[in-house]
Amino acid sequence: MAISRRKAVKLSSRLQSQGGSNFRKVDLKRAIDGAQRVGMDIGAVEIRPDGTITIRAAGEVASSSNELFERWEERL
Repeated sequence: MAISRRKAVKLSSRLQSQGGSNFRKVDLKRAIDGAQRVGMDIGAVEIRPDGTITIRAAGEVASSSNELFERWEERL
């Protein structure tokens, strides 16, 4: 069953208004596979509402967490 262009736009608008995003699982899988192929140890994956996929290396995540803790500790 084909969806007319008008219906496709309405479905897309409805998904976005309900908090849906523009990414597909296959895009996420490809991004993760690509990062792993080049030897990256994945620490975190972020998917933004516009569909942007950000992959952070394990070392980046650990240092970021440590920096946040140190800033918090300094305020005490």
